[in-house]
Amino acid sequence: QSHVIEEAAMLNRAPFVFDGFAGTFQPPCHVEGDNISLEVIKKAEKEDCFIARILETRGDRACGKLLLRDGYAAVETNLIEWADGRATQSVNGAIQLKMKPFEIRTYKLVKLSCR
Repeated sequence: QSHVIEEAAMLNRAPFVFDGFAGTFQPPCHVEGDNISLEVIKKAEKEDCFIARILETRGDRACGKLLLRDGYAAVETNLIEWADGRATQSVNGAIQLKMKPFEIRTYKLVKLSCR
């Protein structure tokens, strides 16, 4: 029932820094929900997209949302980012999350092209 993981993260969280970006960086997503933490947003190793890694922090089941910024879609992938899983269905940019204890999920955040 401890909040140690969340408190440690607040002490250790560095500011966003991305090579090649001037000014402030608007992340492509964020999460809402108790016991769910957005641990990493990074550039994908082999593709032109971002990777978001989400963690359930308390060893319990958790529900929440992955909220996508306008113009982004999400595809679930594995930890090494090689295998695309199922495409996620978002409603108004929100993807419902149901997490298992200490589950880690990885999503590719793909910028939708203008048509």
